Amino acid sequence: FRPEVVNEMIGQLRDAIDEEMFSHADRWGGSYQQWINRTNELKDFARLRPGAMQNFIMNTLYAGEKALLTLHISDPGAGSIQLNSIMIDEFPWSGIYFTGIPVVATAVSNTGYRFAGWTGTTVADAPRIRADLPQNATLIANFEIDPEHMNTPVMINEICYRQDTVPDPQDWLELYNNSDQYVNIAGWSLKDSDNSHSYTIKPGTLMNPYGYLVICRNRIAFETVFPTVTSIQGGFDFGFSSSGEVIRLFDQNGTMVDVVYYGDLPPWPYVPPGSNFTIVLLDPGTDNFLAESWGLSNEPYGTPGGNNSFGLSAASRNISRSADVLFQPSPNPFTDRTKLLFYSAMRQPVRLAVYELNGRLIEIIVDRILEREPTNFTGGLMRRMKVSI
Repeated sequence: FRPEVVNEMIGQLRDAIDEEMFSHADRWGGSYQQWINRTNELKDFARLRPGAMQNFIMNTLYAGEKALLTLHISDPGAGSIQLNSIMIDEFPWSGIYFTGIPVVATAVSNTGYRFAGWTGTTVADAPRIRADLPQNATLIANFEIDPEHMNTPVMINEICYRQDTVPDPQDWLELYNNSDQYVNIAGWSLKDSDNSHSYTIKPGTLMNPYGYLVICRNRIAFETVFPTVTSIQGGFDFGFSSSGEVIRLFDQNGTMVDVVYYGDLPPWPYVPPGSNFTIVLLDPGTDNFLAESWGLSNEPYGTPGGNNSFGLSAASRNISRSADVLFQPSPNPFTDRTKLLFYSAMRQPVRLAVYELNGRLIEIIVDRILEREPTNFTGGLMRRMKVSI
């Protein structure tokens, strides 16, 4: 609603029908000049509207006097400033605010820079400040080169790709900001191996220092399971494969800033069907492209929006409570004999039982801790068991 924006739009609409207005006036009355005068009145309204709205705010909300707030940054291209709800990236910038009503200013550093403090009317070290405006004020956000973060600190931190349970939160992942700086990820995109499968992060999205953002496929399904998670958005119209998937994160310029290529075979942690668990990054300081950087979450359904939980053994997680699987025999159908083949990517309790169709237990074939043993998978351990019935 800035006058220059509104008046430019009025001019474009007027120019689009200008040639027709002579014929219009001849047929319906009036004159071309009268039409020009009326469109000029629209421009006058747009020019006067901000002042009228400012007076309305002062009279209705009992605000103080008008105050001119001017924003600068120390180094062009080093960062931006979020003022209340708007993101500003062209400086110097100024706007009318009110004395007695504080504003919230957040310094957002670009990749390769870090915030170094506020100067001007308010001097502060924290990147987010709440500033009172007793009069006209100037805020300067100072940035410096950060050699420790020449790449973006935002990374894929937790992935839910196999939760075929009730309730089912559906697929989701968690981003983590591994820095003490605010990071603007508005306009970034999330993709799988198919470039047409893309989700664009919403405008105005800031990641807090050491903060999390969950991106889910279905918000209703996710919030049913996690009603207290607040840093969330979605949904995307594609899913994560349970047999392995590429997940990529791109910035607003289309540059890939992170990629994870997870699998369901060693050395990747195995998530049994119906087990409720997610895969989590063990340490944000490690390379999340490497399988050994990931583990199985200790918490059922994972820990979206919070610290990752890991470290307990598979037996301690008691996965067998919810990992009931219907194996496919070979041959199928069969009469008196069949073979079942299954794998275990970890040391865990395994119970294999045969039931009648009506649910009556016939026989327990295996009921013990299944140890891992070396296989052909580089860097991983797996146990394969063949059972004849």
